[in-house]
Amino acid sequence: MATTGQIAPPPRNGEREAAWQLHVELATRITVVALPDDSGTLIEALRSVDAVSLRLAEIAGDYLVPGPTGEPDDVLSIIAEVGDTLDGFTLTWAGPLRAWHAVRAGQDMAGHERAWPDAVRMRSDLAAVQSRLTVLANRLADIGDFASLVRGEHA
Repeated sequence: MATTGQIAPPPRNGEREAAWQLHVELATRITVVALPDDSGTLIEALRSVDAVSLRLAEIAGDYLVPGPTGEPDDVLSIIAEVGDTLDGFTLTWAGPLRAWHAVRAGQDMAGHERAWPDAVRMRSDLAAVQSRLTVLANRLADIGDFASLVRGEHA
């Protein structure tokens, strides 16, 4: 990673591939795609967040090796930031949402979720996560020198 006043070296092939893999993962999941109030369910969104979390270590292990100085590269730093962002969301919401669903007793899932007193707050938190991850997805596109699949969303 370059320090102030230095030009960053071009990404290594593994870093570029990792940037692309994570970018696609973010762009094709609820992590950067808006979830309108009248569409989708929070439990499905949580499953999507969990799937991205699982892919982070796979991507890092498959494509990234420490840089020549042993410093973490830009993509590895973004992977850590994505992980921290998703972990915070999951730790806050997985338990309460799953507890609410445990008492659904035959009601339709979407209607049951809309009746949940914390649904609006969770959707708001999800929107904040999506905004942050959109910025990171676009940084990955810049690092990997490819066209972003998410530009313009949550701007």
